[in-house]
Amino acid sequence: MKSECLALNEFLQIHFEERKEAIQILMNELIIEIENLEVKNEITQEGHCNVCNSPLKTYDTLGSDKTPRSITVCPNCPEKINHLLNKLDWATSTVFI
Repeated sequence: MKSECLALNEFLQIHFEERKEAIQILMNELIIEIENLEVKNEITQEGHCNVCNSPLKTYDTLGSDKTPRSITVCPNCPEKINHLLNKLDWATSTVFI
């Protein structure tokens, strides 16, 4: 995800001149949260998150045969990341795509 933030930063310099600072702040917060979670990698019970030891949840993505049909995520850890991504969607207008 950090590499995606860096790629978005390059794109932002060209296409989002008027909202560049607000988007940059959100991306920096996102990178900090990713780095905070990266350092917390502990041995936990199988089927539990390696960061917070919460049980992992598996969701059906309703994807096609060519895409993965399920995704397994921690319902706890990415909460702040999801919040920042939602704010970033609005700041870049991708929420309307």
